[in-house]
Amino acid sequence: MKNFIEETTINNLITQEIDALKCLKLGLQKAVLPQVLDLMQKWLKMRLCS
Repeated sequence: MKNFIEETTINNLITQEIDALKCLKLGLQKAVLPQVLDLMQKWLKMRLCS
């Protein structure tokens, strides 16, 4: 029984982490991705022009 409880707890923690990562990923894609792409483009232009 003890092992079952430990496994369940671990599985729950993993599920919560996956959910948190999905939320984070969605948030990042919506909020940060355009800024990151913009910065990358600027950086590439600087690299190419200089």
